[in-house]
Amino acid sequence: MSSEEYWENEDRQRTERELRDAEAGLERSHAPSCSETLACTGCLAVLLLLSFLGAMAYDIVVQIWESLTSGGFSITLGPQE
Repeated sequence: MSSEEYWENEDRQRTERELRDAEAGLERSHAPSCSETLACTGCLAVLLLLSFLGAMAYDIVVQIWESLTSGGFSITLGPQE
């Protein structure tokens, strides 16, 4: 084997190794780690809690508004006729 063939073979093997490593790295990057999964689950739990608290706050505001407007005390929004 000549020196030129040797270096061509080395270059080809190095390129193949780099390609395999890059493909393996891509495959690893697509699988979420445990911490990423827990962070995603935690984020969803916080969003669910916030939506629940928002719904409760809305109900409280509606109850206050109804109690203010139903007992003879009224708040008029807009022009009075």
